[in-house]
Amino acid sequence: MTPVDLYWLFSTIPQTLGAIVGVVGMLTVFDLQNISNTIRDHYHSSAQYRKYFNLRFTKNAMDFIEVWEKYKKDNPKIVDKNQHHYDHVKELDSIKDAIEELLEQRANIKPKFIDSLIVNLIIIFGSIAIIPFSKIMIETKIYYVVAPVVLFVYLPYSFYLTYLLCAELIKDPPKDQKPLPT
Repeated sequence: MTPVDLYWLFSTIPQTLGAIVGVVGMLTVFDLQNISNTIRDHYHSSAQYRKYFNLRFTKNAMDFIEVWEKYKKDNPKIVDKNQHHYDHVKELDSIKDAIEELLEQRANIKPKFIDSLIVNLIIIFGSIAIIPFSKIMIETKIYYVVAPVVLFVYLPYSFYLTYLLCAELIKDPPKDQKPLPT
């Protein structure tokens, strides 16, 4: 192995991981925006049902969940199936459930993205930092340790974290979810 081989290896790794981080980062941001927009749409679709119970707009969808749960707790009669407004209660409950599911999905994506980003950036900057020492690594034969650790430990771990993130991004929404009320 020559210093040029190590230079090539440790300059190719950051380029490749940089491209992967860029594409996956763009997809993550797109998915998070999509989830946030869907949460907002669900929240706004609840307006007609909230008006029925004189529930005003709250700050956001998470506040809506808390306010709705508190309202149901304070007014236990509204969940009675014999009440004429039971359909409105069911609709608000289904909207609340959909919002909670989306909030959970969004909460699952963020830590996976951060973990993947941190590990990939460490490998990228670590590889760039190693490049000037290619000649010394060849002379001391330390590349027998460094190259396999990077190739067979850090890169697979990076790809694994990126895989977990991508698997979370492409999860299908539940099949039994009803469309938004109009």
